[in-house]
Amino acid sequence: MGATVSQSYGLSFVIPTELAALYERRGHDLIRRNGGDGRTLVIPATYVIRQSGSISWSFVDSDHTRRAEPRDIIAALDAIR
Repeated sequence: MGATVSQSYGLSFVIPTELAALYERRGHDLIRRNGGDGRTLVIPATYVIRQSGSISWSFVDSDHTRRAEPRDIIAALDAIR
């Protein structure tokens, strides 16, 4: 539960207690959003994984407002056909 998968990919980090308290004071329920751990935040990521289990394409950006473009994901999927 929580950030288990993101932790296994190295895509999470623990914020200082003071920053977590600031989020809470501003109405962000990090415990509810993060599955029980209010100080761990995750970095959004998208992976295209071959049937063999190897990663053929990835998009990782610590800016949570940026996400992989759907056309790039489709191109990556087409490339492994």
